[in-house]
Amino acid sequence: MNSFISGFKIFAPLCVAVICIALVELLCAAFVKEPAFLESPLLHMAYRKPVRMERVNSAIKLHSIMPLPGSILQVGDSSGLAGVQPRIVNAYLPAGLGLLNLSMQVPAQFVGHESTAEAALRAHPDAKYLLLMVSPFHIGRDDEGFGEDIERDYVRCPWVSALPSLRARALVTNLVFYGRDTGGRLLMDGTTIGEGNGPVLSKVPREESEELKGTLGWLKLNRHQDFVPHPCGLPNYNDGLVTARLERMYDVAARHRTRLILVLGPMKCAPDGETEKLESTVRRFQSTHPDMVIPLPVFDAINPADLGDDVHLTAEGSRRYSERLGAALRHALVQ
Repeated sequence: MNSFISGFKIFAPLCVAVICIALVELLCAAFVKEPAFLESPLLHMAYRKPVRMERVNSAIKLHSIMPLPGSILQVGDSSGLAGVQPRIVNAYLPAGLGLLNLSMQVPAQFVGHESTAEAALRAHPDAKYLLLMVSPFHIGRDDEGFGEDIERDYVRCPWVSALPSLRARALVTNLVFYGRDTGGRLLMDGTTIGEGNGPVLSKVPREESEELKGTLGWLKLNRHQDFVPHPCGLPNYNDGLVTARLERMYDVAARHRTRLILVLGPMKCAPDGETEKLESTVRRFQSTHPDMVIPLPVFDAINPADLGDDVHLTAEGSRRYSERLGAALRHALVQ
């Protein structure tokens, strides 16, 4: 009897604690309602340390654009962010298809594109296609960015972002420290918007949010570099990394019963041995995944004047490119 009583004294508090935790999670699940895309750790911002400008920009974009309707969900790096105007593309698509540009800046890395794709497909269960648009410069290399944070939170411990109590915490802290439309007290490299010597946003977050809603995710970038012909020479190219990344994105699309569309962004440089190797790798992957759609040539011939730098299209170049992409998608998807 004494051993039973002592055992009860030990386990009773543990049982009470487990019951309390379960009740907290159930209450949060019942009363904290959020769109599916907010489960993405891209939107769980830090609130006691500086945040990279690119991550803030990404949060503004996803908050603004993800709730909008779309059946072709575009993810990827800034070659697509500045390169594809959905309203132009959609004018070429048949009824029932509409593109939504969810592309971000390259520091998100591929794990960021994967996280965005998962969140977008959860938020758009009727989507038909996942469009991955990335620059050939980035598809085979691994740059530093905030992707390591997403890798830790999303890939290694996906259950963390799924706990109702932690999602509720993220909603509260995002609002308190960043404000609605991510426009509160931004901690970017130790500075607030427009102050100090750190990076700043081009617009107040609310203005940028409204602009993105109007363009369905396209963001005009004002860049210009004089064109000097040169070979591409893809830096730190890794053939196996290309295949592994395409496989992961293909699996994301397949899990949500959508087809993967691949577009490699235009470049100002001239194709060389490295780009030929990349094209061979992409075609080899397509041969084993024949339902993957590649609507444009892997390396797309483009007027260098349409590019502001090596990978980003000018506004006028983006208009022409979007017209070509829209026509190519219509031809590839309506067969």
